[in-house]
Amino acid sequence: MGRAVWILTRAKPFQHLPTIIMQDSAKTRVTLREASATDAAALSEIAWNAKRSWGYSDELMRLWKAELTISSELLSARKTATRKTIVRRTIVAEIQGQPVAFAALELTERSAEIDNMWVLPECQRCGIGRALFQRLVQHAASVGHRQVVIVADPHAAEFYARLGAVHRGWEDSIPKGRKLPRFEYEIGL
Repeated sequence: MGRAVWILTRAKPFQHLPTIIMQDSAKTRVTLREASATDAAALSEIAWNAKRSWGYSDELMRLWKAELTISSELLSARKTATRKTIVRRTIVAEIQGQPVAFAALELTERSAEIDNMWVLPECQRCGIGRALFQRLVQHAASVGHRQVVIVADPHAAEFYARLGAVHRGWEDSIPKGRKLPRFEYEIGL
């Protein structure tokens, strides 16, 4: 699939992104593209910075380091699990050629799940997450899925609810006793 270009308008220009966008710009060109193995380090940094922006302690951040690390192997297209093939599609959002966000969709014959969605704090609340979500939902629909599952950080719950996902329960997380909200998004509603 080729690149998609989105023009996003913000009331306030981006701040703290001098290497990505000029401070006085009111419109930003965001490009969506497939991730490659060479994106692993940049995507890990995006995940770490986005999670850190929610005020989690150093202890919790160390505990989650492995799950916030995106490996080149994780970005590969296929892996075989017990009796099912998982196809993983990861989309990167770029501004002026620099990754600022990404989202991943894991597909099996029976399910579609958003596995990761992270947006740099400076780029949140301007439509990039919505664009990534829409692209992944479109892909899930194109291969026959009618529902996408999301297990989200509690800080992202409101975002998924605004997109139309419905809270359907809780999933265990780490540390023990921590729960993550589980959402389902019905495609075509």
